[in-house]
Amino acid sequence: EKVIEGLNKMLEGYEGSATFLIENSAGAGDGIGGSFEELGFILKSLKHKKVGVCLDTQHSFGYGYDGRDRKKAETALKEFDKHVGLKYLVMMQVNDSKVECGEKKDRHEHVGKGHIGKEAFGWFVQNPKLAKVDMVLETEFEGRAEDVKILKSFRKK
Repeated sequence: EKVIEGLNKMLEGYEGSATFLIENSAGAGDGIGGSFEELGFILKSLKHKKVGVCLDTQHSFGYGYDGRDRKKAETALKEFDKHVGLKYLVMMQVNDSKVECGEKKDRHEHVGKGHIGKEAFGWFVQNPKLAKVDMVLETEFEGRAEDVKILKSFRKK
């Protein structure tokens, strides 16, 4: 409720064209917005309607949403749609994970070098439900060119 109150106060009177994005958390410590249910509750409780979500794949995985294969990723996306709504999904940070699923830690890894695995990112890139969602990387600069190369290779398939 404090988060909602603070965000409503911050957005009060805003009339610009930018969309305010809320990013999911990995659930570490006192983090808020790790579960899709909690994220959806926050989003739908805001008075301002120019808001959306940035979904971080590592944070989702770290929280406990397993997306390592197509079936698990589809299940996680259905949960997101049920609690948040795909219409609010504006951007994704496509990061692999240095930690296992459900460890509640925020530890990004280069695509294909972590516990999520390269194949999962092919599903994200090729999924028609995510075709209009901007995808960005939040990995260390060194190695990012290879991440981009891997992600672009999935567009050709």
